[in-house]
Amino acid sequence: MTPARRSLSTLLLLVAAAGCGGSTADPVGDAGTPDAADDARDAPGDEPAGDAAGCALTFEHATLAVVQRDGTREDCASATWDGGTDVVEEASGQVTAVAANSFTLDTCPPNADCALSAMTFVADAPGIALASAIPSGAYVHVRWKLTRFWACQASLEVTSLPTWGGLANPVASLPALLLAVADGAAHLPGAPFTVDREKLACADEDAGAGCGGPEPGAYQFLFLATAAQAPVLRVPMGEVRAWSALESGHGSWDVKNLRSFQSTACDDYWNFAWWLAWRPPS
Repeated sequence: MTPARRSLSTLLLLVAAAGCGGSTADPVGDAGTPDAADDARDAPGDEPAGDAAGCALTFEHATLAVVQRDGTREDCASATWDGGTDVVEEASGQVTAVAANSFTLDTCPPNADCALSAMTFVADAPGIALASAIPSGAYVHVRWKLTRFWACQASLEVTSLPTWGGLANPVASLPALLLAVADGAAHLPGAPFTVDREKLACADEDAGAGCGGPEPGAYQFLFLATAAQAPVLRVPMGEVRAWSALESGHGSWDVKNLRSFQSTACDDYWNFAWWLAWRPPS
């Protein structure tokens, strides 16, 4: 066994040691390569990079939480399993504050007679820049889902609203999608993009057979805009890639692969996490 083989297999086995037996289902989504329609969009020379990128395991996480109007906090510590349903929570409002890892909404519409009704959303991950992606004063719609099945599955999406409460968005020329984050979970239903994953042909090919879910090893993410005929964006583990194909004329989006690997543990399907954030035109 070469040093490279020994390194990756040892890391995967160490991660597997923290797992436990049980379900062999894959709630995060199917692993593998894109289908024929997706392959048709691949640009020439857009093949997986193999050992050149993405084979070294990373262990970065995204932290998502919601502080409701009454002060109740929803996060991974309070999350429970929802039986695999597609129930997604949502709220609309005006952004009143943006911090390094959170933003606050006033959910009282401008045409309604109600007091300030604030909700705070935490979206914290290495490299994410909320202040650029979510402009203060903008009207936005937020969707999120927090569940737990052996580990936490968290997803959040922020889109801009052209109008809210009968008034035009005070921040003009925004794209539809401003932010999307997922840790241990798939993108939310109805998102303007899809995320698949592709196993890399790394030097280490002896990580084990696993327990019926994704094949153990290192993966990269494949991002595809659903409304555009554009190449697949491949994002290796630990890297940030710029993506301008999501929506033309609105700058670009930074996409980061926080981690994307499968260990040999039977219920260890949660080592897939990423974020996508709008970067306004300079």
